[in-house]
Amino acid sequence: MTRASGARTLPVALAVLFAALIFSSTAAAATIDVKPKRDGAIQKAIDKADRGDTLLIHEGRYPGAIEVTKKLTLKRAKGEKRPVIDGDCETAYPVDIKSNGVALRGLKVVGAAEGFEPFPSSVNFTGIATGVVDDLVVRNPCGSAEYGINVFQGGHIQITDSNAKGFEDSGVYVGAIADTSRGPLVISGNVLDGNNRGVIVEDSSGVDIRVIDNELDDNDLEGEGVPAGVFVHNSDGTLIRKNTMNRNGEYGILIDSGSDNTLLVGNTAKGNGTAPLLDEGSGNCGKQNSFPVPAC
Repeated sequence: MTRASGARTLPVALAVLFAALIFSSTAAAATIDVKPKRDGAIQKAIDKADRGDTLLIHEGRYPGAIEVTKKLTLKRAKGEKRPVIDGDCETAYPVDIKSNGVALRGLKVVGAAEGFEPFPSSVNFTGIATGVVDDLVVRNPCGSAEYGINVFQGGHIQITDSNAKGFEDSGVYVGAIADTSRGPLVISGNVLDGNNRGVIVEDSSGVDIRVIDNELDDNDLEGEGVPAGVFVHNSDGTLIRKNTMNRNGEYGILIDSGSDNTLLVGNTAKGNGTAPLLDEGSGNCGKQNSFPVPAC
């Protein structure tokens, strides 16, 4: 009788302990207000914050680059103007993500410039497995940044409802993606206009990359390559669905000879300089597009 009673009591005790640990972990997360009252305000807040905290960024200009070295959320304060993180043309990466699980929401990032590191980008994810970019505005006032948002050797990164304009290579770049086991890499709901290319998917096969419901118009900026809404280079199995790709300099979609089994569904491409689609690969197919595509 005593043994049976103990068997019932032990799991209850463990459950209480486990619940307490969860509550303690949740309670430890804090919201930290950040205001542009001193130089390096955001970086100082990042350095002091604990993993899982939220930095509430108030309106104003924040000069200087930041490195996000732990899992944090950086977001605009509710009801305020979009805060501006400005690299002042003195860095390749005004926002450099160095940790998994970082979320950026409602910010504006400017001021990347070449001459400091390769591939200057407003927001840089290199070797990062998970992350979120939502409702960001990225610009190229220095005139030499290649990418608005750069994802290199990354994984389950979600880029949503953001706007990139004026970049010499592309508004969003994803390249050398090798592992999306934690979830797909998603580029969705963005307005990527006035760049050389809206989106580049490069050197990525055997992974889940989805380019969905974006406005990829007027990408005719003279820059690194052939202007297009989407450029798929040396990548297999990319999903391109329900995007608009109008008035781009050369092509709505350019798929090169090293890119196969691209799935094109429900896209619209009109008024592009040369053609809505240039398909140099094999097995690329789809349906319900505004231009001819082989059926799958």
